[in-house]
Amino acid sequence: MRKKVTVVGAGNVGANCAVRIADKELADVVLVDVVEGVPQGKGLDLLQSGPVQGYDVNITGANDYEATANSDIVIITAGVPRKPGMSRDDLLLANYEVIKTATVQVAKYSPDSIINCRHQSARRHGAGRVPDLEVQQEPRRRHGGHTG
Repeated sequence: MRKKVTVVGAGNVGANCAVRIADKELADVVLVDVVEGVPQGKGLDLLQSGPVQGYDVNITGANDYEATANSDIVIITAGVPRKPGMSRDDLLLANYEVIKTATVQVAKYSPDSIINCRHQSARRHGAGRVPDLEVQQEPRRRHGGHTG
């Protein structure tokens, strides 16, 4: 059975991550994003470019986490971009909820997955180690990223 990778966040980083995974035929890919139509459109674009680029993986897009069930790896790239005048602390607080929501949903649908947080504010501030993320019941080796 082919592996399944979920990419949370269908922006530039998430879409490029999905392209690389598909291009190397590492796994089927599910793109998840809160913006209606974006992950579905990008997923369809990537799926249809497969025959031209020479890869054969299934790529889907969704606005909820049900499609991500039983993912082997989850890469979280989603987050709020830094706006003019926004401090790094403000950015961290804004993205804390995004990362927490994603992590809780991932744990619900793919409890055995390996989670890798790639978000900029998480990397700079260690959000991957925020102690009140109650989903950190899994062994430490199941969580990774630049912070751990």
